[in-house]
Order: sequence, then C-alpha cells, then structure tokens
Amino acid sequence: MERARIIMFEFYRITHIVGVAMFFGSVLAHVTAGFIPGAADNPPIMLAARQAITLANWYVTIPGLVLAIVSGALMAANAEYEKRRPLAMHIATAAAIALGAALTRLRPNRT
Repeated sequence: MERARIIMFEFYRITHIVGVAMFFGSVLAHVTAGFIPGAADNPPIMLAARQAITLANWYVTIPGLVLAIVSGALMAANAEYEKRRPLAMHIATAAAIALGAALTRLRPNRT
C-alpha cells in the first residue's frame, strides 16, 4: 500500500509540474504575441494577435491553472504528514491568488 501511495504522489507531482509549465509558459506566448512589430499600425494584425492571446488563455493558461491547483490539492491529500502542512500553505496561497485575480476581473471599470 505504501508503494502505491508513493507512485500516486509522484504522478500528482509530475501532473502538477505540467500544469505549472502550461500556466507560466503561456505568459511568454502572451508577451510575444503582444509585441508583434508593425501591429500598432495594422489593426487586422493586432486583432489576430489579440485573438491568439484569447485562444491561448482558454486552451493553455486556464487549463494549466486548473491542473496545477487540482493536482496540488491531490498531492497534498496524498502526502506524508510532514509534507502536508507546506503543501497546504501552497494551496492556500494559490487559492488566494486565484480569488484575487477573479475579483479583479469581476470589478467594473471605473474610468
């Protein structure tokens, strides 16, 4: 039974790393797509770049975030007692960041 728990923990850890890589890796794509030379003077190119960023958000960034949070929670639940507290603190921090981001996006524009 101990071996199965260790295998599951390692599976959750690898899944977590993939989710974090998807989440943070998409930032580079957003920056690259946002700074296409000549896009400021060409609205169709700027629109295509914005659409690429939107697609990347829906198909890479958000699934990566969900994968990282879910696998992190499963990793914490499956961890040994000594590892649970630090992992729980990471989950609490991630939840606070996600909540802050969601509340920021829901706030109406005040311009």
